[in-house]
Amino acid sequence: MDLLTTIGPGWAKCQDHSIVDQLKMGNRYLDLRLYCDEQTDEYYLEHLFVGSNLTDELLHIDQYVDSHAEEVLILDMRSVQNCSDSLVIRLLEKIGKVFEEKLAHPPSVTDSLPIT
Repeated sequence: MDLLTTIGPGWAKCQDHSIVDQLKMGNRYLDLRLYCDEQTDEYYLEHLFVGSNLTDELLHIDQYVDSHAEEVLILDMRSVQNCSDSLVIRLLEKIGKVFEEKLAHPPSVTDSLPIT
């Protein structure tokens, strides 16, 4: 077993709780760091290692919002790795489709998204 396999997952883990559990505990700000897989056109949460599928997590968040309509959540997606302009546009479209009218300002494909 190499060093990265042994200690890497501990470095990459930022939370002990799922996103929904964090919301249930009162967290209303989520720092979602994303990785775009250009081979599959899929998006994943990532922090050193690629994690769970973004679409799955967004659907969990949407279900939470459906049952807590008075809540305001901030989803910070400022770190998007390995993402071409076309994948950023698809990402914005995906977010718009999941949350629809729940967004304070639905992104359009002409909005710019800074990529770091």
